[in-house]
Amino acid sequence: MHVVGLSRSATPVQIALTGGSPAGANGRRHLLNGGTSRRPTFPEGALGTEPLALGLTFAYARGLRSPTLPEKVSTMTRLRLLALLLLLPFGTLAFAHCVLYPSVALADDPEPEVSDQVEEPAGPDPMHLRWDRLLGLELTGGIDSPYGVAGAGILVSPIRFLRIDLGGGVSRDGARLAGGVSLVLPQDHFALVIRVGASGGPLGWDGDYTTDPPPGSTTQTPVLAHEHRYWSFAAFFDTSLGLEYRFDEGVLIRLSFGVQTTLNDTADACAADGGACMGTVHDHPARLWGALSVGYMFDIYP
Repeated sequence: MHVVGLSRSATPVQIALTGGSPAGANGRRHLLNGGTSRRPTFPEGALGTEPLALGLTFAYARGLRSPTLPEKVSTMTRLRLLALLLLLPFGTLAFAHCVLYPSVALADDPEPEVSDQVEEPAGPDPMHLRWDRLLGLELTGGIDSPYGVAGAGILVSPIRFLRIDLGGGVSRDGARLAGGVSLVLPQDHFALVIRVGASGGPLGWDGDYTTDPPPGSTTQTPVLAHEHRYWSFAAFFDTSLGLEYRFDEGVLIRLSFGVQTTLNDTADACAADGGACMGTVHDHPARLWGALSVGYMFDIYP
């Protein structure tokens, strides 16, 4: 059914719903009185055959004339409508991002697993356990070492890089006292040890020398003689370089090599071939030495 015949006072919504042009009161009465559905004749001044109304929004946006609309929609109103239309997609995206997407992500992600295990606190520094021990003991065996052929010493390490040793032993010539200071440079289980020390004890020293032939000899060739000197107490200065391995439990193994020389050059006694000590080459006897040390550092920390 094609309904026509709206009055000029009809609202824009009514105009949009009629599907045709608004009609005057005569057209409406014509249909009510059983008239045919032919198109009525509109009186003068009616809107006639204007195009179909496209709705209130487009009427405002384009500024169309209407009996109930303003004569002209302001530019500000059109800009507001345009801004609303442009902002609508962005508002939709923002709503989906803030509300819908987190809900989907939470629904898809499984619940985090909760472990019943309690994390154990980190243990002490292994370097601290190995190299920061304060007191220790060691046994040393070697050839002409500061401690002699065999000896023992006390180790004191106030800091990781410094160690003091003091002890005694037995040498080929008798008892021996020794002590020294070491620079310890640890790296993991190994350490480079640089030691400077002193020792003392009896010393017997054998040496060869050359001398002029005795008076009345038929040859002028120098004579090779042998002498033996003896110190009841000889003081030694020694230096050494060692490589040490330290276990976590405090056990240490060290291999050292060094050199030592006497500080006092005058022997207490001397015996030589021919009766008199003539040589002066061995006034300060010096010799190489090597030693192996095994010890234990107690679980005491400064």
